[in-house]
Amino acid sequence: GPKVAVPFRYVGPEEVRRRFSEPELQALIKAAPTGTVRFRDLVAIQHTTKAGRVESYVKKPDLIPRGAESPGGWPIDLPIVMCLAGTKYLWDGNHRTLAELLRGNAEGRARLVDLDAALAKRKR
Repeated sequence: GPKVAVPFRYVGPEEVRRRFSEPELQALIKAAPTGTVRFRDLVAIQHTTKAGRVESYVKKPDLIPRGAESPGGWPIDLPIVMCLAGTKYLWDGNHRTLAELLRGNAEGRARLVDLDAALAKRKR
């Protein structure tokens, strides 16, 4: 279907992927706390979203039920934000976040993955 530009500055995921393997990221997502994030602080790792999917989330914000997990077992019920060196990457949940913006919200709940803390822990 038609695509809509993501309204955030684009920063590719390479820096995160260079430092962390997919299994490491999945484990960190599973352990991540939830919190509130200001949308203006986010950068996107994708350029576009599907318009119809965004519209679905505008109409039904709870389309993904609380506690929902990916086939790999990490939570997907909230957007996922990876925090690394002052950059907040919108890792997953672009459609839901854009829907929140279209509803007039400036912030929302997300899983906040602190990659800086994970790097510091590695050094210990």
